[in-house]
Amino acid sequence: MNASGDKAGIVRLGELSFPLPSAEDIGAKAANLARMAAIGLPVPPAFVLPVPFCIEMAAHNAHAERQLLDRLTEGIEFLEKVTGKRFGDRRNPLLVSVRSGAARSMPGMLDTVLNVGCTSAATHGLIRMTGDPRFAWDCRRRLFEGYAQTVLELDPRVLQDGWII
Repeated sequence: MNASGDKAGIVRLGELSFPLPSAEDIGAKAANLARMAAIGLPVPPAFVLPVPFCIEMAAHNAHAERQLLDRLTEGIEFLEKVTGKRFGDRRNPLLVSVRSGAARSMPGMLDTVLNVGCTSAATHGLIRMTGDPRFAWDCRRRLFEGYAQTVLELDPRVLQDGWII
């Protein structure tokens, strides 16, 4: 697969592949994770939508928009295969973090939504898996908080005041 994702649609991290994708192709943090995996350091499995594809998405390119669901499905299926977990599952849930990226690191400027896939059923699955209801409900709270702030662009004070959660 080339770094723009033309063949497979995504770049898989945690698999050894050469040549290594560049920061311009997949963002600085992802490129560094790929380098770490290449030298044998433990890196959790991940997938990246290549920067050129994201640029097309930001420009509202109709072709890219039609490909988005297929690329996300491909990435989730990859994660399910390598982790043995299922996205949103009530028994063995796979939760993912969604992070923006850039070719150059910009501390404090990149947005993250944690625990995507933490449905109500998955929350109960986490309780069964861990025996820790507080941990499971905190995972769900973090999903709501990140989504509200990053996607809906709500003021964080709304969440702190308990208006939503």
